[in-house]
Amino acid sequence: MKAGTMFLHQLLADIAQRGYITHYSRNYRQESPFRLVSENQDYLSTVIDQEGCYGPFRHYFPLTDLENVKLILHFRDPRDVLTSMYFYLAYHQKHIPQAVRNTYIKRGIDSFSFNPSLPESKSWKQRTKEHVRRLINLDNPPTMADWFLNDYQMYFNQYLHLEQTTVLTYEEMVTNFPTWLPKFLSALSLENQPQLLQELLEVHQDSFAPPNPQSLDKIKHKRRILPGDHKQKMSEQTITRLNTIFSEQLSALGYEK
Repeated sequence: MKAGTMFLHQLLADIAQRGYITHYSRNYRQESPFRLVSENQDYLSTVIDQEGCYGPFRHYFPLTDLENVKLILHFRDPRDVLTSMYFYLAYHQKHIPQAVRNTYIKRGIDSFSFNPSLPESKSWKQRTKEHVRRLINLDNPPTMADWFLNDYQMYFNQYLHLEQTTVLTYEEMVTNFPTWLPKFLSALSLENQPQLLQELLEVHQDSFAPPNPQSLDKIKHKRRILPGDHKQKMSEQTITRLNTIFSEQLSALGYEK
């Protein structure tokens, strides 16, 4: 959910390549034996009983039989999530027709956040509608703010209170990786692996170096790293409205309003 999922995938792949975990992810190529081909409940129910690490998942999916499962919830400020999603869909996602992306660009991020404007890509649009309708039973297409709010609410309601859940944040990952990484490894039951910790710190020591402001590129997938991007991209009115919509989540996760 625009919270560093591609980096998390690579980090887990690095750990798996060193033999510490078996990793299942939809981001592996088809020839990999550890490819999770679909993020849907029917498929998950057939594989989740296999021992290993699954994810990262970009949206909420209901899981059953959680007694023997450890969960990592990796949150990001939802206002920055919306900002990142806007630039991703408008400038980066090539599966969306150019005419639709031009509409996003013309409308701007403030309109994007509150209009029921799903991408006019059949597979994406159908998947998104079905996903949200399953969660909140809406007949009309949700706004982007609706879409993310319901993911956050489902994570909060279903998983946040569980003893086996570890809560981490994108903001700590990108601003203080040396403190974030031990928590991540501990959630994987790898807290007593100092060599692995040191290797990963060295490999990824430059992963979150802030980009040169003069070289920021709207079309890059890794466009801007530092938290708070919404403050520069959204209007005050939009931020105020989002502060109300996400009030519970912002307060619970310690994000400034």
